[in-house]
Amino acid sequence: MTNSEGPRKPRGTLGTTTFRGKAGVEFNPVTLPRTKEEIERFMIDKFARTLDEATRERFEITGFSQIQRQADLDCRVHSKRGDFTMELTELVPVDIDRGGHDLASPVRSVAMTADKLLERIREKSKSYNERQDPWLLVYFTAWQLSFLDNEITLVQRALVDQPPRLGRIYLLDVTDVARPLLTLIYPMDAEREALVRSADIPYLHSLGQLTANPDGWRMVKTEGSVGLHMLAGADKAHTVEVPYTIKSVIVCDDVRQESNGKAILIGVYDDTMTVSAFPAVLPQLCFRIAVDFKGNRYGQFTVIIHDHSANAPLTSMTQPIGDTNADETTVVIVEVANPKFSQPTTISILFGADREPEEIGHIAVRLAGAKKAGD
Repeated sequence: MTNSEGPRKPRGTLGTTTFRGKAGVEFNPVTLPRTKEEIERFMIDKFARTLDEATRERFEITGFSQIQRQADLDCRVHSKRGDFTMELTELVPVDIDRGGHDLASPVRSVAMTADKLLERIREKSKSYNERQDPWLLVYFTAWQLSFLDNEITLVQRALVDQPPRLGRIYLLDVTDVARPLLTLIYPMDAEREALVRSADIPYLHSLGQLTANPDGWRMVKTEGSVGLHMLAGADKAHTVEVPYTIKSVIVCDDVRQESNGKAILIGVYDDTMTVSAFPAVLPQLCFRIAVDFKGNRYGQFTVIIHDHSANAPLTSMTQPIGDTNADETTVVIVEVANPKFSQPTTISILFGADREPEEIGHIAVRLAGAKKAGD
């Protein structure tokens, strides 16, 4: 690891931390340029490549003018939607004064990190008047600073209450160089602002300490959610989900795959399936599960279709996964032939990859004309 190269340009080690199922946690370091100027050009390049995808506004950046440090604005950005000025600023770990990124503690609290980012934004905002309207790009070169949504929410709530003198504020995370994460912190769209305003701010401030050190992580189950617990000796902590996402769960009578790659779903149900009488026997039921494994490597997945009234599975399957493509969704189709239901019931769909399956959806089976539970 690299220690500080001086007080003006502290540098650390960046990298992705990937959960590999039963194989554990893997750290993949990122190679950064050596000087401040080279690092800033590296960040500008990643910003330009990611901006249109992150905002969907199609700025289509065409270039950057030479950095003008005497004006305290790092660069002039040229795009098909016009030119704008942008300042770059690096955020460093809270206790960087101890002597370099790699000597800083990997442990932090949500409130402490949010305050650090907000302090930097306020500091930069004071330098400008409302007519200048510059953009601020905040980046970091320390592996300890990969921001969580809770931390960003705290910052955004403060910016809603007291808007900065900045046109836009972006947070750039290049821990994964192949897929940089660019987050527009300010301004927010109406949906995000409503979410931020409704956030439980006292609770977010009360969250326990987080540790960026994978050696301190452990698997836990919290409020029905299995994930990596980033626990650092506090009674409250933040849970980071194991990195795969269930994108959709569809229950239907049949799934027919066409030669052009399209799928035809026949007889799609909502949250309830009605039958004319019990016992009921159906020709077939299909369960279509779309999973985004985010390019991570898993050993196998398990699907269980569970009938609650019978307290038994209708079916289950376990299959190897192998390598996954970060840009593709994996589709799992489970077919149940001639399912029989002797009475009203609920069917749960459970899924797990290299972990205990948990419920990802359910459907009720009831008589036609009968009221739903709670009606």
